Amino acid sequence: MHGVLDTGLSFWQIIGFIFAFTESIIADKFTFSFDFNKYLERRDKNNTQKLKNICTHVEMTPADNKQFQIKSLFESPPGTHQWQCQRCGLIKNHDNDYEERVQYYVSNPERYLEQNKKFQKLLKKSGLA
Repeated sequence: MHGVLDTGLSFWQIIGFIFAFTESIIADKFTFSFDFNKYLERRDKNNTQKLKNICTHVEMTPADNKQFQIKSLFESPPGTHQWQCQRCGLIKNHDNDYEERVQYYVSNPERYLEQNKKFQKLLKKSGLA
């Protein structure tokens, strides 16, 4: 009776297979590189872009008698035609769409609260809050 493991391979073939397998693992281990600083820069850039996309660009604050006061966060720096959001930093090169934005959030206050919650969550995740 032969050994418990009868594969048909000789001892030296098995040793050669093990050697080739471990050599390929070692070679793969040394060829992998990861630049952590580039990863952090890319993540910060992505989070900044996501913040600009999620930002409502308006601020809704409670006023008297269940009314809300809505203020645009876009300001135009003197001498330019650009508009910049004071919360997220988005720069628009055209007129402020304040009226449409306010009308949308007045009609959908739950959407404003949802977007604001997402913005605060991403702000915290980004380490900026």
